Amino acid sequence: MSGATITFPILGDSFSLNPSRYFEIGNFRIYWYGVIIAVGFLLAALYALKRAKEFGMTADNVLDVIIIGVPSAVVGARLFYVLNNFSLFKGDTVGQTLLNIIDIKSGGSAIYGGLLLVVLFVWLYCRKKKISCGAMMDLAAPSLFIGQCIGRWGNFVNREVYGTETDFFLRMGLTTGSGTIYVHPIFLYESVWDLIGFIVLHQMSKKRKFDGQIFGIYVIWYGFGRVVCELLRHPDVSIYIGNTGIKANLVFAVASIIAALLFLWLYGMKHFGEPLFVDRAAAAQHGEENADNTQAAEAEPEREEERCVILEEGVDENGNRFQYVEIEVDEDEEEPETEEKTGSPDETGTNLKDDSSSEEK
Repeated sequence: MSGATITFPILGDSFSLNPSRYFEIGNFRIYWYGVIIAVGFLLAALYALKRAKEFGMTADNVLDVIIIGVPSAVVGARLFYVLNNFSLFKGDTVGQTLLNIIDIKSGGSAIYGGLLLVVLFVWLYCRKKKISCGAMMDLAAPSLFIGQCIGRWGNFVNREVYGTETDFFLRMGLTTGSGTIYVHPIFLYESVWDLIGFIVLHQMSKKRKFDGQIFGIYVIWYGFGRVVCELLRHPDVSIYIGNTGIKANLVFAVASIIAALLFLWLYGMKHFGEPLFVDRAAAAQHGEENADNTQAAEAEPEREEERCVILEEGVDENGNRFQYVEIEVDEDEEEPETEEKTGSPDETGTNLKDDSSSEEK
């Protein structure tokens, strides 16, 4: 439906859009789909960086996962689509087939393939860094909803991911030279569903009971929305498992819901109420700080105790009291030191003058 004029009857007969798929800066062509995806990705990354500490992660952990996750998502999503539509990419030679597969500009990807590969590589990364994969995926879950919510509007610009024909009040009109058809705006349904999902997970993540809980809920939430959208999706823009006529994304959505429910039940029952990774990491860091402080205190030399012994005291010719004292520091190493203290304010800061000395004798 590329180039079709878009209308929404609910917004009135005068409302219509025919957005270009790209804009140009000089001779350089920039596609709106890529810009929208980039905006969604950037906002998702900023959200994850802002909340990283709440999950026991560092900014470096988040950036590492982004570096690992982006190419993994692209490769996984592409491979998933290719495996289910291999006939579309098969060329006359092996080389031509490979070129068709890696030509991602021609379109063709599926989110479940990308999600599976991302989870695998993030799990491997977390094992290497000895951090909780569940906590990392909990942080990623609301971020994924941000990217998906915004990214679906790239499908709107491209006039793709639309549903079957309908007279539903939210229907979208697509007008070409062949006429106008009114379809379910699948991109809009999924975008709104993801937005609500983000709000729900953002709030729930503040009261999670075990690591991995939020990601499990994400899989279920997204899966339910995807099941509905796949049932409404137009056959011409659906992905099938080979020539079976079975929608691949529908099967994976149902399977992911079942897997997530089992995970929340079995893993959640076992780890419910245990300290979260962020709490364990904070406790470990606190313990290291205490150990460092203890070592530093042990390394400090012990202060030598001083002992003051009065040798002689009396009153001088000016009527001021005086004392001869001996200060002992360490009897084994230091020689006794003797000093004179008097009642003069200049030397002791305290006038020790005896009242009786001021009387006439």
